[in-house]
Amino acid sequence: MSNSTDEQINIVYTHAKAWVVDNESPSFTNIIALATNLMTVVQRVYGKGKGEEKKAVVLNVLCRIIKEDVDEEKKETMLNVANTLVPPAIDAIVALAASNSLKKVFRRFNCLKLCM
Repeated sequence: MSNSTDEQINIVYTHAKAWVVDNESPSFTNIIALATNLMTVVQRVYGKGKGEEKKAVVLNVLCRIIKEDVDEEKKETMLNVANTLVPPAIDAIVALAASNSLKKVFRRFNCLKLCM
């Protein structure tokens, strides 16, 4: 792993730790929110392309945060959730973003707001 990659991962990790401080430790109710937040940071840090690498960074940082910040009795279950639920969630979010479906929904929503 190059120094550049280590620096990029450290940026994402620092952001994840700040998210935990501002919100709460990863839990069943917020794990997708945290993963989505990390996806935006990874996108800014890594740029376009490298999808599988970026997904791996999100998952690795998320698991690291779980290992450090989740109570011992919930840690194993949260790691299983992170490794089974989060990867397909990332794929779905990326697919939605790539299809421009979200943009269409927001455009319609904004149009409705203007018409009211």
